[in-house]
Parts: sequence; structure tokens; C-alpha cells
Amino acid sequence: MERVPLLPRFAIVLAVVTAASAALGETASPPADDARAQARAHAERGRTLFDLGRFEEALAEYNAAYELVPAPGVLFNMGQCQRLLGNHERAIFFFQGYLRAAPDASDRPLVEDLIAFSERELERQRAEQQSAERARAEEERRAEALLEEQRRDEELRAAEAREAAAAEAGTESGERRSPFYRTWWFWTVVGCVVAGATAAGVVVATWEPETVLPSGSLGTIDGR
Repeated sequence: MERVPLLPRFAIVLAVVTAASAALGETASPPADDARAQARAHAERGRTLFDLGRFEEALAEYNAAYELVPAPGVLFNMGQCQRLLGNHERAIFFFQGYLRAAPDASDRPLVEDLIAFSERELERQRAEQQSAERARAEEERRAEALLEEQRRDEELRAAEAREAAAAEAGTESGERRSPFYRTWWFWTVVGCVVAGATAAGVVVATWEPETVLPSGSLGTIDGR
């Protein structure tokens, strides 16, 4: 992580853990002692949790303290919690709120540098998010293209299987229904026809016309 300029890290942590308690006495119109005491207790609890690195829990304690006593220093502490959680947009929001509430704060240069740091980190996060979204979209496109290719292959295989089944069914049907010229009855009929034709030919070849002599009163052709 980029080092925050102007102050070393331990000094920034020191500013965080001391700001809330000191700020509780800086409000223009002090609240009731009970509310101030509760706010101080929440701020002290937030400082302990911050030291332990439990920034989400510390943020909740600082939030409770600010609701009781809206001290500017608490906003700074909340901004630090958000920055260390990586929530730079929220960190900028609280740091800017701190500067609005305490425009003459002595640590203004530090807070401005923290804002600039969070702005750079926010820009980097957004660039990484956009890159991840583009990569995810490309991966989804490739997955869809692969699924489409698989679907086409399945359809092609199904069509080939149907064609093969149809061809096989046609072959089996042809085998079951042999051509008429291969059937026994066709050749039986042909044999009968051939035999009849042969017998007829023999009769025609051996037949001679019978001479019929004229009889009766007709006589011969020439009238004798």
C-alpha cells in the first residue's frame, strides 16, 4: 500500500486514537454530562478496537460517539477506519466532513494528503473493477461461444444418426421386398410362357394344310 505522506504511519495512528477524546470537549454547546460521558466511552472503546486492527467494530463505536456528541475529530477517526478498510470513497466523505467542521484544524495538510491518497486508491480500484468486468464479460462470451459450438455439434451428430438410421431402415426394407424379377412366381410364369411358346412353335413348324377336294355341283375351279 502507498505510504501516506507528511507523517509516518505511527503518527497517523496516534492522531486517530487521540482525536476523538480531545474533540469531545470542543463542541460549541456542550451536551449533557451523561451524553458526553457515553460518547467518551464509545470513543475510548473505538480507540482500543482500532489499536487491535478491528476497524469495522471501531467504526461502529465512533459512529455511536458522533451520534451523541457530533465532534469533528470523530469524523476524522471514522475516515481513518474507512481508509484502512479499503473503502476510499467513504474515507474521502468523512475526511472532507472533518475539514468542513474544522476548517482551521492544525492537521489540515495531513487530511488533505489523506484525501489525495484515497482519491488515487479509489481511481485504481475502479480501474481494476472495470478490467475485471471486461475479463468476466470476455469469459462469458467465450463460454457462450463454446456452448453454441457444442450445441451445433450435437445437432450435427443427431442429424447424421437419423440419416444412418434411415439408410439402414431402407436397406432392410429392400431386403424384405426383393424385386419382382427375383421372385419364384415371376420365373414360374416366365417358364410357363416360354414352354407354351415353344410348343406352339413346334406345332406351327410341323403343320401342313389339308387338301379339301371339291364336291357337289361346284366342280373344279376352272369349271370342268
